[in-house]
Amino acid sequence: GSSGSSGEVLAKEEARRALETPSCFLKVSRLEAQLLLERYPECGNLLLRPSGDGADGVSVTTRQMHNGTHVVRHYKVKREGPKYVIDVEQPFSCTSLDAVVNYFVSHTKKALVPFLLD
Repeated sequence: GSSGSSGEVLAKEEARRALETPSCFLKVSRLEAQLLLERYPECGNLLLRPSGDGADGVSVTTRQMHNGTHVVRHYKVKREGPKYVIDVEQPFSCTSLDAVVNYFVSHTKKALVPFLLD
């Protein structure tokens, strides 16, 4: 018995992927995220974490060199239905957390590297 169309399978697969968290998503606080990026610069300089306000949104923490000093930045990513909306000057909506990571990586021309602690 093969039940369901291929479109149905695809929709389920997309839903599953949307729920998957990228490897650079860590259940840490804002301060812990900052410390991790400072302590392990060779592991990457971008990580995702649950947002501080307890909603189901996430935050992105990045650490980059600006004029000779390291600057840590935090970006809010709001959950709007099935989408993740990055709170930047021109809000950018993504279908998954992976897409959120890709946004930052591509917009910095790969200056940002997803954090992966070995």
